[in-house]
Amino acid sequence: MQGERGGGVAETLVSTLLVLAAILTAFVPFAGPSGPNVAGHITVLVSGRALSFSSESFGLSAPVVSSAPPTGANFDYVLTIVMENKAICDILTSCNGTAPYLTSVAAASGLATHYRGCISPSLGNYLCLTAASTFGCTADGLPNSTACTRLAWNATNLVDRLEAASLTWKAYQESMPSNCFAGNQYPYAAKHNPFVYYKDIATNASRCARVVPSGTSNQVLLNDLASTATASNYMFFTPNLCHDMHDCNVTAGDTFL
Repeated sequence: MQGERGGGVAETLVSTLLVLAAILTAFVPFAGPSGPNVAGHITVLVSGRALSFSSESFGLSAPVVSSAPPTGANFDYVLTIVMENKAICDILTSCNGTAPYLTSVAAASGLATHYRGCISPSLGNYLCLTAASTFGCTADGLPNSTACTRLAWNATNLVDRLEAASLTWKAYQESMPSNCFAGNQYPYAAKHNPFVYYKDIATNASRCARVVPSGTSNQVLLNDLASTATASNYMFFTPNLCHDMHDCNVTAGDTFL
């Protein structure tokens, strides 16, 4: 069942899988000023190749895609799970947090103690994760509806870089009513699904077929994770507004995972 140890999202294993759980928080300092010209840098390691790009490369210049991996470990599969709005000591039991499962994952794996959100509120962070820029979004809005989301609408994004490197990808959204749904239907919120903010994804049927509801008890995601034949090189999962701890407490998110 969902939430039971051994049956939850974070318990499903794929050979050589890196799981990144990002906590977007309003309680830590931001990395820098907001605005469409804020420089960001992302490196994704998949299938022995590094895709490295900055906010500048998403604008005018080409990305750096290296065929030779950098020094260090490489991963064939990356799964990003985005949780929300909690400070590190809301999570870690070592400093009075209330998330024993996430604490155990941090202890057994790794913890990025200098991670910072790009901006507040939510939307700019999700755009930053997938296009290395906030595009100046200082408020949440639907796709292609405000000045900043119109900038994002025509921007090069992570999916473009992955496909250019012949890597597969898929995005899973809990409680989303249909593929590439760009509105709000609680407990799903478009602001937590960055893929619908890019025109070359949202208006492309074949790409939208890869921005999918995660299914009842997230079984679509779990089924894909069960085999290297069905898992994509890069996967992005957004739990719904309760399970990501945005509207519910830490215990709800920790139990869910």
